[in-house]
Amino acid sequence: MFKLSAKKGSLTKGRVEKARSVSPRLNRQKVKRRPSQKPKGMSPAGKAFWKGLFRVFAMAVITLLVSGGLLAAYASLATHPGFQVKRAEIKGVKRLPELEILRTAGIGSRTNILSLPVGAIEKKLTEMSWVREASVNRVLPDQVRITIKEYEPKQLALVEGGFYYLDAAMRAFAPMGVAPSLDLPLLTGLTKADLVDPDDDVRALLDASLELLNCLPAKEKKAGGSLSEIHLDRVWGLSLVFSDLFPTVRIGRGDFKTRLARLEKVKSDLLRRQELKRVLLIDLSDERRVFVRLRGDSL
Repeated sequence: MFKLSAKKGSLTKGRVEKARSVSPRLNRQKVKRRPSQKPKGMSPAGKAFWKGLFRVFAMAVITLLVSGGLLAAYASLATHPGFQVKRAEIKGVKRLPELEILRTAGIGSRTNILSLPVGAIEKKLTEMSWVREASVNRVLPDQVRITIKEYEPKQLALVEGGFYYLDAAMRAFAPMGVAPSLDLPLLTGLTKADLVDPDDDVRALLDASLELLNCLPAKEKKAGGSLSEIHLDRVWGLSLVFSDLFPTVRIGRGDFKTRLARLEKVKSDLLRRQELKRVLLIDLSDERRVFVRLRGDSL
């Protein structure tokens, strides 16, 4: 009984020891786990990118809202009666009617000063005859100031029966009616094509006429002076007609100071001989000699 009990006891002890030896391995298998994977955080560069993008978006929204508000306010003011034009001041005008300038500019009593297209109005005004430059300025709340610089007529051109004003550069800037209203030297010998689009020969003659005018005394070329006409010819060059001198004076081309000095000597000689009234033509186009044609002389 005792032995059997001992045998059973030993067997029980062996099993317990075996169970104990297996238990740690089971425990170790249960404890062993896969390392946990923590979610990676956003990099500093990525955070900076999204932060900057948010700022840009916010600024765009703010700008859009402000711009919309400003446009709405401007649209409201552009129709407000308090900004309607009540006074238009026009400066620098000598020959053009002020009413014509306002009509061309499109400015009336119901025009709103804020909706005034300044650039377009200035362009329209410079397309008018006599207008060389034009500027338009708003004077808040209800005034407009228009400043005009007109061309200064230096000569008249008689072209195919019509008169045209010429500026200091011998360019036509305004047509006239049947008769001139200013007593200015008359330029003749041109066609309309020569006036609008001069070729090289005509341009050279126009430049020469300007040079000749600069060589003449001021009392002769000014309005009411003794110079009546400058004739342009492709073959003979320039010729002069004076109100106090009967004959035509053919000047030719170039060296006008010398030629005009020779003219004074010829006039003095003809006066001394009392033959000036018989002269039809004084030709100074030849540098070597002077040709004088008298009335009654054969050609």
